[in-house]
This record gives sequence, C-alpha cells and structure tokens, in this order.
Amino acid sequence: VQTDLARYFLHRRTRSSPGPAKPSPESLRGLLQAMEVPRDRALYVGDQLLDADCARAAGVRFYAVLRPRRSRRD
Repeated sequence: VQTDLARYFLHRRTRSSPGPAKPSPESLRGLLQAMEVPRDRALYVGDQLLDADCARAAGVRFYAVLRPRRSRRD
C-alpha cells in the first residue's frame, strides 16, 4: 500500500534500503541512533508479525495496526 506518509519522516527505512532487513533489529537501532531517541522512548508501529519481531529484538515497544484482509481482486 502506497501512502503519502514519507513526507512526515526525516529518517526512514524501506525494503529497498541497504543493510539488514527485518526482523534484524540493526536497522531500527540505527534509526533510533540517528534520531537520538532512546529505545525506552520509541514506539514501533507495524502491521506484520515481522514488525513485532523486529521491535522485540531491538527492545522497543510495539503497536499493531490491524488491517482487514483483502482478496486478490482488490
């Protein structure tokens, strides 16, 4: 799903970003370091179990966004 949210974030990582991918916590730790945000002040919002695994491995709180399932026709 493409959104317009990227314009609100100075630091971000996507699937195409170089470096370790989820669920490796390294990219999340790197983002927190770049933003000077301690882990206990961070919140990871995601919609996949892989997101939860990444947050847990990095020691960051996680908030799940539940989306309705879509058919292949959508």
